[in-house]
Amino acid sequence: MYCSACGKEVPGNVGFCGNCGAPAAPPDSAPDSPPALPGSAPTPAPPPARPITPPAGQYIPSPPPAGWYPGGPGGPGAARGKGRRGLWIGIAIAAVIVIAAGAAVPLVLAQGGDDATTAGLSKTTTTKRLSTSSSTTTASTSSTSTSSTTSTTAGAPGDSAGEWVEVALPSTPEGAYSVSVSDQALLVETNSDFGYGLFAYLPDSDSYVALPVEGTVPPRADLDGLLAVWREGTEDQDTYEYVDTYICAYPLPNGPKVEVQRGARAVDYPQVAGRWISWTEQEPSDFNPEEYWNQHIYVVEVDDKGEVVSAPNELVSSAPSEALGDSAWIYSLSSEYLAWENAIGHRLIDAGTYVSDLTGESEPQKVGNEAWAPSIGGTTIVYRDGSLMATDLISQRVWEVDSLGDFPAAAPTYTAYYRTVETTDEVSWEIVARGYSGTYEQVLAETSLVPYLSASIAASGAHVAFLLDGVAHLFEWRGGIGR
Repeated sequence: MYCSACGKEVPGNVGFCGNCGAPAAPPDSAPDSPPALPGSAPTPAPPPARPITPPAGQYIPSPPPAGWYPGGPGGPGAARGKGRRGLWIGIAIAAVIVIAAGAAVPLVLAQGGDDATTAGLSKTTTTKRLSTSSSTTTASTSSTSTSSTTSTTAGAPGDSAGEWVEVALPSTPEGAYSVSVSDQALLVETNSDFGYGLFAYLPDSDSYVALPVEGTVPPRADLDGLLAVWREGTEDQDTYEYVDTYICAYPLPNGPKVEVQRGARAVDYPQVAGRWISWTEQEPSDFNPEEYWNQHIYVVEVDDKGEVVSAPNELVSSAPSEALGDSAWIYSLSSEYLAWENAIGHRLIDAGTYVSDLTGESEPQKVGNEAWAPSIGGTTIVYRDGSLMATDLISQRVWEVDSLGDFPAAAPTYTAYYRTVETTDEVSWEIVARGYSGTYEQVLAETSLVPYLSASIAASGAHVAFLLDGVAHLFEWRGGIGR
């Protein structure tokens, strides 16, 4: 039989999909062939054991075919699968990478492909200077830049006089499903006829550079400055598990490629911030292995070329994550802090979101009450706790960012997120960048696609990136404009 969520073949004696984690359909209800996601193109053939990779160097891709990107990947936040608290990345891969989301990954994928469609960028992007957290004044129209060179900023990006301006990009690589961004580069993850790919765009470039990704598993990439990290490995065709997985680092644009770590268990979700690289290793829980996994989070110190200069440190030994259904799990790394979710109370620690410094010497701090989907930017953590909330980890100031906000990507002076817009006729969502002072915000785009089926938003010090309909959009902060 075949999984109704991702279309992968499921052995008849298995109760859930080894590829995406969704419960398997009973034998008498199993379809005769893999189901197609509504609005999607026919499922492409699985990539070969060693996917064909376009030659490294300058690569000018063709635009994705119509309908290939039915749901897109997700990002952190309630839209990453847990109703109001899951991991978008997992959702994204369920919606877009229907051929190999990964059996050993407990970041479980929800069924996707409702009849939602994605609207294009709004014709104007609204900039607001607010006298309070809820009032609105004037709006202005943004312009499009043909160069991604950042002008001198006057004040904090996203939180002072200025505006977000869209950067003109080359055609997005085919099959794009996730983006990462820094102030020096943009990364795009893809799944196409070539297999899984990873492409980098640098300022003043007229095309993307193909990075040397190998293996048959999604790369799960991240980026800080010019240092990219990703995961490689092989999918076992019999068990659908990821094997021989390891973390790679790669200084852009030309490497060399460095192996950072091979885990005792399957490694996943690498992140990089400053001199730190983190990753997760997961295993069935010791208390309920059918429903929960234990997440282990490791960090290692590296130099600017990605070479390891310290032994791995296991900062989190057993954060429980839900293993089935539409649930997922998220953690976030900054250059000073690590934040993660506990799906349920475990070992005298309550359910919720926790944050710790990277030394591991202090007790973890719980943020909010029912807080989920943490994202750390600098020393500020943004999360969903009834509303979109933020905590300054130095001063411990807590404030509401937006009562209708969710799925945040935090930067040091602002956060970008999805905001619900509800009318009598329909519900849509805005992609908003808002400063922590609550004085400035700007609507960057609008979409009718449910956020947990949308691509995750990525944010850095002065850049915001996201995908709409499989097309990458990059915004850059320009200080002193338009106000």
